Amino acid sequence: MPKHEKFIKYRHALGALSCLYFGFIYPVVGYAQSKEQGIKTPTNAETITGISGKMEIHPKSEEKTLLGSVYDYLHTQGQNLIDTGIYPKAFFASTYYGNAVGGITRQDIGYNEAFYGADFDMEKLAGWDGGIIRIALDSRFGGQPSGVNNLTGSTVTFFHGSGPNNTTRLNQLVIEQHLLDDRLRFTVGRTQLASFFATSQLYCMFMIGMCSNLNPITWSSNSNSPFWPISVWGGEVTFIPTENTYVRIGAEESNVAQYTKGGFPWHNGWGIDTATGAYTAAEVGYEYPGWEEGYNGRYDIGFYNDTSDVDDFQYTANGQKLAFTHGTPRRYSLQNGLYLQFEQKIWAPKKNGPQGTTLFGGMVFDTSGHSLQQNYFLLGAVQYGTFPGRDDDYFAMKVASHTFNGRAIGYLNDSLIVNKQGGQISRTEQVMEVDYSVECMDGVRLQPFVAMVFHPDQLVYNLPSPKRDVTFSFSGGVQLSIVLAQAIGLPGFGLGRPY
Repeated sequence: MPKHEKFIKYRHALGALSCLYFGFIYPVVGYAQSKEQGIKTPTNAETITGISGKMEIHPKSEEKTLLGSVYDYLHTQGQNLIDTGIYPKAFFASTYYGNAVGGITRQDIGYNEAFYGADFDMEKLAGWDGGIIRIALDSRFGGQPSGVNNLTGSTVTFFHGSGPNNTTRLNQLVIEQHLLDDRLRFTVGRTQLASFFATSQLYCMFMIGMCSNLNPITWSSNSNSPFWPISVWGGEVTFIPTENTYVRIGAEESNVAQYTKGGFPWHNGWGIDTATGAYTAAEVGYEYPGWEEGYNGRYDIGFYNDTSDVDDFQYTANGQKLAFTHGTPRRYSLQNGLYLQFEQKIWAPKKNGPQGTTLFGGMVFDTSGHSLQQNYFLLGAVQYGTFPGRDDDYFAMKVASHTFNGRAIGYLNDSLIVNKQGGQISRTEQVMEVDYSVECMDGVRLQPFVAMVFHPDQLVYNLPSPKRDVTFSFSGGVQLSIVLAQAIGLPGFGLGRPY
């Protein structure tokens, strides 16, 4: 085994053991000893808690550890920045993933993502009332340059934190203006509408196919609009007419060339000459305050349209089959679709707390008839707070179903004939995922996960040679993540925003 692969394995093993020790063993043993000796269990502000499992690195005692001193320094410097109007934001995630059974390749991979930047409160910095400037970069490295989806043969199970290639790119450079007591907001600059539309905070609790928006591959397969972390020129306007409702519209360039660019001034990263059209979206949402305090919910509906041309998946301009002739595909104009989402908390052990059970779901329908995915359905649940003393762990599961364009699957079946394999590829694909996230300490999580894919689509990674015997995939892994602001007691992810 190459040295770098051994290092990846050892690093994840060390992270897992550390998280297990500080998250479970150390606090529980300490709690048991204190009970046995009749010692009062110390509070969070004094040292490591007992049964709660959180490691407190800001001790009350005058004698501070090295770790406590580092914490104090970082917290103080960060708070000083915030006091002046600069909100730092950063996270790092390291993921170890392997495809165990089925799929295309049985292989294990380690990959990493680092996100870093700051939000600037221009009212504090320059007296610009309601003005915010946001900037962020994203670096991805390790694993395979094109991501890890080709292990399973599934296009739609895109892993957050991997791909579309290994590079450092400008993820965000926007000017934001809040008006009318924050009921009207404008955002313009280098961004992605996938961060504003069809999104939920619940989605990034999962590893596969959802982080940042309803389904990232639906954006890139049903349009030329890129998803996070790729940035293009665009903007959005959000109007909040009442406390619990909002209306949002947005537009950006459709530009698939940005998948391989960093979004910087060099290598034509800032240009729009490679844009294929314009992508627009609209969304209306309602936040339900709950029939009882704490039982909140959220519901929204949206529509998108891309003016880019799109190729026919199966036929040439003359009506011949592409797999046999390799001619010029027939062309269509426009791709568009409709989506709906909901999330509803159905159980809460106490009011005004994050703990409880939340159901969520969504669906996407292609209304143009030209897109790769004809429809997509999602249903899942998150249990935040799992066992006594594990109030900030969560258990999450979801099931998704995809129905693909008949001509796209027809092309795969034609390719099987060309390759003298016979058989047929399924037009539908189902994905199941189960996650358990352990909070080791504030801002640090260890998250094992498993995923089952039925009928991997093979629509991207194995063309033009699909394999008829790829009928399922079982995979899994673990991610260690660190959110800097939470780890040092600062507001997370910069300035907050409604909706």
